[in-house]
Amino acid sequence: MEKANTDYVNKKLKANRDMFIAHNLRLDEGHIQFPEKIKYGDEKLLLGETIEIMALLHRVLNNAGFDWDGAKRQTDRNAEQLWSNCTFSIQSKH
Repeated sequence: MEKANTDYVNKKLKANRDMFIAHNLRLDEGHIQFPEKIKYGDEKLLLGETIEIMALLHRVLNNAGFDWDGAKRQTDRNAEQLWSNCTFSIQSKH
């Protein structure tokens, strides 16, 4: 398995964690005051790498693989069925 994308981790995840999540964190000299903001879609890289790690751990612990692609297809189908069959009616307050 390849090493995680350290540029992504250092520039976005760690910087955002330090800035917005960690409390009473003493920042080093040269710390970026306003880190590059995480945008919609940035989570895909992190989730992809997390799934690779989880697949490896699952294989080691259970001596068996897991069909992550099949599970994703199933959840995509479920989400499509949910949202294509939902309707919303918002009543006016007046």
